[in-house]
Amino acid sequence: MPPTVQLSVFTQLDDEMIRRITMLVEQVTEVDGVRPLSEHVVLQVLSGQSEKFLHVCAQAGQRLVGYAGIDLDSPEAGPMMELAVAPSARDQGVSDTLFERALSETDGRLSIWAHGTHSFAAPSATSRGFVPARELHRMRRSLLTPLPEPQSPQGITIRIFQPGIDDEEWLRLNAAAFVDLPDQGGWTVGDLQLRKSEDWFDPAGFFLAIDDRTGKMTGFHWTKIHKYDQDLRQAVGEIYVIGIDPTTSHRGLGRALSLTGMRYLQSKGLNEVILYVDAKNQAARALYDRLGFTTYNTDVLYRSPLSAAHLANVRV
Repeated sequence: MPPTVQLSVFTQLDDEMIRRITMLVEQVTEVDGVRPLSEHVVLQVLSGQSEKFLHVCAQAGQRLVGYAGIDLDSPEAGPMMELAVAPSARDQGVSDTLFERALSETDGRLSIWAHGTHSFAAPSATSRGFVPARELHRMRRSLLTPLPEPQSPQGITIRIFQPGIDDEEWLRLNAAAFVDLPDQGGWTVGDLQLRKSEDWFDPAGFFLAIDDRTGKMTGFHWTKIHKYDQDLRQAVGEIYVIGIDPTTSHRGLGRALSLTGMRYLQSKGLNEVILYVDAKNQAARALYDRLGFTTYNTDVLYRSPLSAAHLANVRV
């Protein structure tokens, strides 16, 4: 790594550094066609501070050439890192140095997301003995073809999310629906509030399934609209997250919720809808296959040897 590049670690970002990180992310996205950071990390950057989140910045003079966000409180197996390196600074050791600093800030347990099939983070991870542990498939479907009317199961009413009223019950259901996926199921009130404060949030596209007999929330479909998707080069809708109460007996609820949200996105004049689905979630993948979705990209989670061994011991 060139000696002119210096690393700084922050738990609190000022407005100028937030601006510079945001510009770096946009530059990388424009060149690679895939955003290098997940929504979770971007929200941590925009919030500016978090006691259990480290912002590692690599600077060449006044120019930011690399960034790593390290979530020390990740519900996955140990701390989680995501990184972005300026295209002009690649193959100069910036990625390697960010990796080494991340490992020094932890006990050797570290996971990293490599976003997209051609992510430069993947070779850096595998060269250190990190192993693939999880895949998220990105799927897409055209909204230019007609969609069938949703058929809600008997005894179920689908209505719109009411902010401030439905928050607590939604968090309960989200935790139950994603008990095996802690990065989603572990959301807190703060995590929900961060997303509700985003300019894309619209409760009109957040649908809840309510049991008519008990009044209990049994499922949900939260949609999202991207003004511009770098992969698809257009505005797109997203099946942001769908969750079903694992104890529900209402067959067909996932399909009904999916179609409800997709028809909403279609009504907004969007041509395409995307989603992320865990490769191991066979039931969800089968549903999306039936609805006409196809896979077009994949994100891979890599774990360090210590992280993988720790998780294996926990499961034992």
